[in-house]
Amino acid sequence: MLEGSEYTFDRLLELAHEKSDYSQTEIIQFTAEILMSTVAPRNSEDENQDQEQLLRERDLACEILLQLLKEAQTSLRAMVAKKFAQNMNVPKALISFLAEDSSFEVAQPILIQSGLLEDRDLLRIIETQNRLRALAIATRAGLGDRVSLALVELKDESVSLTLAQNRKSDLGVPVLEALATQAMDFESLQKPLTLRAEMPATLAATLYWWVGQELRADILERFDISPALLDDTLQVAMQKLVDHHNDPRALTKTQENYADQLYKSGSLKPELLIYVLRQGQVALFMHFFARLSGFPINTVQSILTQDGVEAFTIICRSLKVMKPEFATLFLLSRAARSGDHTVDPSELGKVMSLFDRIGEEQAQKICNGWHKDLDNLYRLIQRKNWEA
Repeated sequence: MLEGSEYTFDRLLELAHEKSDYSQTEIIQFTAEILMSTVAPRNSEDENQDQEQLLRERDLACEILLQLLKEAQTSLRAMVAKKFAQNMNVPKALISFLAEDSSFEVAQPILIQSGLLEDRDLLRIIETQNRLRALAIATRAGLGDRVSLALVELKDESVSLTLAQNRKSDLGVPVLEALATQAMDFESLQKPLTLRAEMPATLAATLYWWVGQELRADILERFDISPALLDDTLQVAMQKLVDHHNDPRALTKTQENYADQLYKSGSLKPELLIYVLRQGQVALFMHFFARLSGFPINTVQSILTQDGVEAFTIICRSLKVMKPEFATLFLLSRAARSGDHTVDPSELGKVMSLFDRIGEEQAQKICNGWHKDLDNLYRLIQRKNWEA
């Protein structure tokens, strides 16, 4: 008999056979009390016998409670889960059972609070259960990197956001790097990541390149980031963006947003255009060029795919692209021409001659005219032969 209890185990067994809601509730409450109690060490032989008896009672109570919970109403299972959530004396079997209960109302307090759940338990639940369970786990204190990475790998914005906002768990660098990569797709992650105390400056500098102006200011204020570090991480950020998407001819929303952020910040330079072309990212290059030139993306596509070399040269001149950079851009841009990546030496000579002959101011005036009337630009693009 549990000390201080009005029940004997004989009475407990009687109640178990009654099958009424009242008896079920009584048994559940009683067995829960037994299982939440601490089994203290004993010194004397009599005390040791008492302890063994108590352990047997706990084993029986656990078995009875497990059987009852399988048939109990959700409200009763939820009551037990709340009682057990922060108790370290409860048998692990019961915690595991409740953590995978069919009702999220029951499982939630266990998933959030129980210290008896180990990493392997949490990983199994993340792998086999629904996103609500993952959301609950993402709020736990003291999450390890293995569990945190498993949560990030779900690629669920709500789960990743909950983890990024969880101040009860320190996130390791691998977790922060994975979240920063997702921040290219999930804008909601960007600010919480910049507020993480454990965020390294190098990763914050990479994140800087795909957040908005307000967050950029916050990053520069919160982290010790030198101009040199920003320059170093620009290519890292670009490479992450390239690696993140596999189709070089399909522009993703993330890439489009990134290009817009670079343009607004004044960081969209010719060397970036060269870099993305060397990476084979034709669609991203076209969007960069469209943002810099102010021409619609479909116009840029026509320039690059329909031999609009005159227009390309004039636009680059208007953008103050230097001659060595222009030559590289022109040669690499031929990759945009399906099935023909070669350049006729005479064509290159004519292009460079035009670049030398036309001044920046004249090129800008021509481009201003094209902005007012795109038909003039299209007529130039469609012309088959031209002379420098």
